[in-house]
Parts: sequence; C-alpha cells; structure tokens
Amino acid sequence: PLDPDERSRFEREDGQLLIIMQTSYRLGEDSDIPYDTVPLGILHTDPCLVTVCATENPVVNDVVSGLVRRVSTAKKNRLTLQLFLRNAQRFLIDVRQINKQVERIEDRMETATRNKELMDLLKLEKSLVYFITGLKANEAMMERVKRDRIFEMYEEDSDLLDDVLIENLQAIEMANIAS
Repeated sequence: PLDPDERSRFEREDGQLLIIMQTSYRLGEDSDIPYDTVPLGILHTDPCLVTVCATENPVVNDVVSGLVRRVSTAKKNRLTLQLFLRNAQRFLIDVRQINKQVERIEDRMETATRNKELMDLLKLEKSLVYFITGLKANEAMMERVKRDRIFEMYEEDSDLLDDVLIENLQAIEMANIAS
C-alpha cells in the first residue's frame, strides 16, 4: 500500500487478508493536478485491523473523527465495509467539488483572454481520469469481495456492500459526466 502505483486488489496469506483500494486525495490548487488517487491498505490480522497509507488519508480520518456513525472496531469485516463506503462517498464529494470548479472556470472562460482557464480545466480533467481509473479498479475488487466472500458477511454486511457498489457506481457516472 505504500507504493503510489499499487492497484486495488486483495490477497490472503497465512490467515491474514490484505485489501488495497484507491482513495481520492486532494493535492491542492498549486499542484500540477488538484486531485489524485492514493492506495489505502486494510490488513486483517487475527487480533486486529490495520490501515496503511503513504499519506494522511481522509477516509481513515473521517472514521477516526466520528464522521462515520456506528463504527465498531470489534467487527473488522463491518469496519472494512464502512471504510469502503466512506471511500466511495469521499470520491463523490471530490467529484462534486471538481464539478463546481469546472462550472466556475467555464463562466470565467466566457470573458477570458488568456489560456489559464483552459489549463485549469485540463488539470481537473486529468484528476477525473485518475478518479475514474481508481473507482473502476475499486469496483472490480469489491465485486470480487462479494463474489468470493473473502470474509464472513451477515445480511446487514451484504446490504452495506451493495450500498458501497451503488455509491461507487454513482461516483463513476458523475466523474464520466464531468469529464
């Protein structure tokens, strides 16, 4: 998960489960591109769940800060699904933010005489391409989680995974529309 080029996947070895998913990451206005994706690792070991990321991760921060309700650290599988859901929600939040930025830039382009607005749009477009790639990889990984039943899921967990897939699909659709 510390490799920035790591792709969404899961693997099981010696009774431990490693899940890697792409998360949205805001780099800032002054960066070459305003948003990118960064891998987040979720490691299930016998006694605990560990998250690993090369940067401070907004998905994990949202869970730790209490933005995600009804989190039980005693239920590793459900916590993992809650991380999946919050990740899809964060992508949606960031795609909506990109849409607002695109609208503002398009408004400025009507009176612009420079190429700055066009360059800003291209940077946002690049971010959306990264988002779409990451979201599709996450979707494929989560479909495998569902199909292969990599961990025990109760009916409520299965419903939660379905919600995650729906949110992820909405984020893909919004990113495609924005691009």
